[in-house]
Amino acid sequence: MFEHLLPETNGAPSFLAGWEPSERLQTVHRFRYFVLSKWSQRGFVEFDKGVSRSLRTGPQFREIAIRERHIQDLVRKKPPRSGRGPSDAVAAATLAPKGAAARLRITETALRRLTKAGYLRRVTHEGQALYPSWQFSPQPDKPVVAGIEVVAPAIPEHWPLAAEHYFMAAPRMELAVDGRHRSPSDWLDLGMNPHIVAGILEKYSYDIGR
Repeated sequence: MFEHLLPETNGAPSFLAGWEPSERLQTVHRFRYFVLSKWSQRGFVEFDKGVSRSLRTGPQFREIAIRERHIQDLVRKKPPRSGRGPSDAVAAATLAPKGAAARLRITETALRRLTKAGYLRRVTHEGQALYPSWQFSPQPDKPVVAGIEVVAPAIPEHWPLAAEHYFMAAPRMELAVDGRHRSPSDWLDLGMNPHIVAGILEKYSYDIGR
């Protein structure tokens, strides 16, 4: 890769030209320690000072791994059905058209019009049209979060409602505001850039259940 990027110097940065092998090795070691320190500060790795071979994953890395594994499990596993109505998990994560219209204080005709225009996300679950609850703002003076028309098309089609709900509700380090990790729905509710959420969703676009 470096040879491709720096063909004129055979893959080595120009400032290393003429350096003795020992100097280069020392620089590489310092760079690795710098990266290790930064990763440690961010919680990606941790180690015991003065103890060799004690490098291990940090709490932030483990948290991310657990979250990603949970999303994969939700995608692979179909929730069991009980009765004719939607499950408790689906019911908690969605609103029926009548409930969505009441939430927005509009008619169901207006709701369908907004949905068709891309301002609201509607999904079909077991033949029933439902509106995921993440798109409705908890703020009384704000009916929906910003950026639905950007984020909704990026949600993988193979995701069940449980995976979508979990993703939108779980805080992520990529969505930090004032040092605090925000969930995608909170991020959108704050009026932040929806394209960042859409970009995160892109990596889930393949069907990991296959």
